Amino acid sequence: MNELFSTVFKFLAALLLIPVIYAASMLFGKHFGQFAGIQDDFFYWGIWFFVVVYIFVYQFKGVQEAGRNIVSSMFAFGPLGKRFFANAIPFYFFLIMISLHIVKNVFNVKNCTHYFLFFGGFAIAMHVIETAAELQSQENSLVKPNYYFSICLVYLFSVFSVILMMNLITGSFTFPKYIDGIGKISGEIFMMFWKRFI
Repeated sequence: MNELFSTVFKFLAALLLIPVIYAASMLFGKHFGQFAGIQDDFFYWGIWFFVVVYIFVYQFKGVQEAGRNIVSSMFAFGPLGKRFFANAIPFYFFLIMISLHIVKNVFNVKNCTHYFLFFGGFAIAMHVIETAAELQSQENSLVKPNYYFSICLVYLFSVFSVILMMNLITGSFTFPKYIDGIGKISGEIFMMFWKRFI
């Protein structure tokens, strides 16, 4: 009975997260492009480069698994937290963006941001795609409520991580504005469905 309740809850939660994911995705490009001194094209090129390499050349399962193991060891206070953080935290993306912050602000190196953004895009794409593949492999049923719910959270956490790291690098705190925009758009979608179907 508890397993049935958990399955239904996760499936409904995943459905409720769809408008939030839509809003976060729709606002992402516009918000990302507002950061001063950030060449966002390199970030997107990094994403597409990973997708091409992943499909035609090499799948980075071992690399991603090594990053997940590092995160697991950092959050080893409980099995649930350990598993959640290992899936949610894009380790290599954080490592690349923190390195960029150090290079820019400690060593005062200029004109290097685009390289880090390229590899940052590569790393965030690797995290989302490899985590999705790992989560899918853990669930054998045709309907995958655990997978749907988990990948929604992974995707949102990844998008939020990008915005937060851009805030760190540019010295601007736009994250609350981004969250507010997501709330407004997803709220409008919820209201539209409420009026139309209920």
